[in-house]
Amino acid sequence: MIDYCHTFLLDASGVLYNENGVIPQAVATVRRMQARGAVFVVTNNSCHSPAVISAALAHDGYQLPADHIFSSGYGLSEDPDIAASLRGKTVFFVGYEDSKVYMQSTGYAGFASLAQADVIVISSSIGAAAEEMVVRVKAALVHRPRPVICCNPDHYVRGLGQDLIPVAGYYAAQIEAAGFPVHWIGKPLENYSQMIARRLKARGVNLDAGVCFFDDNPVNVMNMQMHLGISGCWIRETGIGFAFDPTLIHTTYRADVLDL
Repeated sequence: MIDYCHTFLLDASGVLYNENGVIPQAVATVRRMQARGAVFVVTNNSCHSPAVISAALAHDGYQLPADHIFSSGYGLSEDPDIAASLRGKTVFFVGYEDSKVYMQSTGYAGFASLAQADVIVISSSIGAAAEEMVVRVKAALVHRPRPVICCNPDHYVRGLGQDLIPVAGYYAAQIEAAGFPVHWIGKPLENYSQMIARRLKARGVNLDAGVCFFDDNPVNVMNMQMHLGISGCWIRETGIGFAFDPTLIHTTYRADVLDL
């Protein structure tokens, strides 16, 4: 596949690294890709800024600059509908300090307490406090409904062995399941694919079969191919691929049907 591609789109967790560290041979493979064309990281990691992600990847041996890292967090400012809901509004932000970088171009009015905020934004799972956050947010929405935005639809990443570690989308989905609508941005949704298309076209990249996307979630791969008309490769062994039922993958593009 590498030999006929001119542009490479790589997921991060489960493709470049996992909880065991850097994926064996992945650094050498990325260097081969960079010898042929441009390489971009396309990730639902909205927990960290592109600068921090780039530095962490450099520690693993990857040379991927921050401006080649396209986080779903950018959708807060680049998706027209989501950006409109944030402009001029106060925000209760669920995430780490570093992830607030994605709020910078939204035109939001400032951060506020859960009781006072106009909008709730979920960018990361905030570790052990995540379950408590879900309870607090649901209670606040009963008292006063308002928009909830999540910029990471992933429910899990792969931990050690075949453990699945819940991340932001898992907790935001609990809020949605309680009857409170959530506005999503990220893979496998088309709004994220279109954000990637705009960013690639701005760099002069033609969207064709020579653009190859690598991800450990087959739904992400199928949807990106369908949305953009590009090639895709499912990385099965090093991420969450083991959790998918192969008999369902050919019949649906919907991550919820696969219970992930």
